[in-house]
Amino acid sequence: MSTVAASVPSDGELDRLRKVSRWAAALSGLGAIIVISALLLASYRLSRTEAQQRQAAAALSQATAQVNDVLGKLNESRAELSRAQCALRESRSAIEAFHNGAYDVALSLYDNALRCHPQNAYLLNLKAYSLFKAGRNSEAVATQQQSLRIDPNYAWGYFDLARFLCAAQAYDKATAARMRALRLRPDLAQVMSNDGEFLRLCRPIGI
Repeated sequence: MSTVAASVPSDGELDRLRKVSRWAAALSGLGAIIVISALLLASYRLSRTEAQQRQAAAALSQATAQVNDVLGKLNESRAELSRAQCALRESRSAIEAFHNGAYDVALSLYDNALRCHPQNAYLLNLKAYSLFKAGRNSEAVATQQQSLRIDPNYAWGYFDLARFLCAAQAYDKATAARMRALRLRPDLAQVMSNDGEFLRLCRPIGI
């Protein structure tokens, strides 16, 4: 009997055991909360880091596209400058030949210049005038019309087109070209009134 009685915890020991058990349960719950909180915080930080990485990647992609765009435009500008320099070299010799009355030579040199810069409305206008002076008026009209398709606002082009059309006795079309030139550049009226060749050719339309 005494041995059995000695193995049974007293009320005080039971209370202590209950307290320890409650503390252990509380600590276990607190530990779980801490672990869960740490996991949530880590997950939040990871998500935030991933979002920042995505933003950085998007910004880098945009910056790369902008740099490539600038480089592309720079290359285009360099190519355009090269074409313009080539055309300028050839056109200087062509203008000199024109003023010396060597129209066929001028035409050959203008063709060289246009190979450098095919879409240059000014060069096409100069070639058209050389064709006109060389007696190839129908080609002059066609070349001048090509120039004006490239630059529809080239007033001097319409002025010379009117000249060529007057020479071809296409007076209605010449009048329309002259009026278009004056709408674009009213100051050309004074130039027209002082241009002896233009006055002679276009007299039938009242110039």
